[in-house]
Amino acid sequence: MSNDLSAQLRAHLQGQPQQSTAKSGVPEYLALISEITGEDTEELLPDRRLADVGLTSLNMIEFAVRAEDRLGVVFEESDAQALETLDDVAKFVEAHQ
Repeated sequence: MSNDLSAQLRAHLQGQPQQSTAKSGVPEYLALISEITGEDTEELLPDRRLADVGLTSLNMIEFAVRAEDRLGVVFEESDAQALETLDDVAKFVEAHQ
């Protein structure tokens, strides 16, 4: 996601300590979603819709920025808009790492 908003968000996030809440065996992308939404990682099941776990379009931008920084996964805006479930996110992350 290369636009002014994501650049501003990246600059903002770089000023904050990034703590990983990843538990042993929890994929980092789920830990990121948990950090952003406040959902417990145990509640982040593959068939759950992103909107149902609190991942709004603005939060998705934050997720994309953090995923790029931590996981090396680059999300284009169209990629992010196409993701509907946590399983979609998992498949995207796995395919682009």
